[in-house]
Amino acid sequence: MTNRRPLRPTSIKAIGCILQAYAAFGVWILTGILIGKAPGRDEPWVLICASALPVIAASCGWFMLRGANWARILFFTAFIPIHLSLLAALGGPCRMLQIFALLVAGLFLMARSANRFFTGRDTLFKTRQPDLYQIQRDQKSRIDQRVGRYDY
Repeated sequence: MTNRRPLRPTSIKAIGCILQAYAAFGVWILTGILIGKAPGRDEPWVLICASALPVIAASCGWFMLRGANWARILFFTAFIPIHLSLLAALGGPCRMLQIFALLVAGLFLMARSANRFFTGRDTLFKTRQPDLYQIQRDQKSRIDQRVGRYDY
C-alpha cells in the first residue's frame, strides 16, 4: 500500500490563490494607509494590523497550496481575527460581503476533503469503531477481578 497524499481539493486551490491575490491587494491598501489617503492612519494598531495582514495572507495561501496544516490553523487564529478587527475599525462598503467570504472560506477549510488533504487521514466526522479485542480483554479482566486468582 502506498502512502500517497490525497489530491488537492478545488476549494483549497481557490482559497490559496485568493489569499495570495489578497496579499498583493493588501500591500496596495497598506501604501494607501501610509500615504494618508485611507482612514485610520492615526491609530498605530491599524498600521500594525494592515502591515501584518498581507504577510499572513501570503504565507497562508502559499503553504495551504503546499498542504501545510499549520497554515490552515494560522488562517483561523490570525488572519480571520485581524481581518475582522480591521473591518470593524475601517469599515467599508463591502463589509458584509467580506464577512460572508470569510465564513465560506472557513467552512471550506473545515470540510472533510480539506481535512483529508491537510492531515493525510480522515479523522474529522468519523465515528470510532470499537476494538473487539480490547472489549474482550476488558471483560476478561473484570471476570478475573471478580472471581479472583488464588493459587491453593
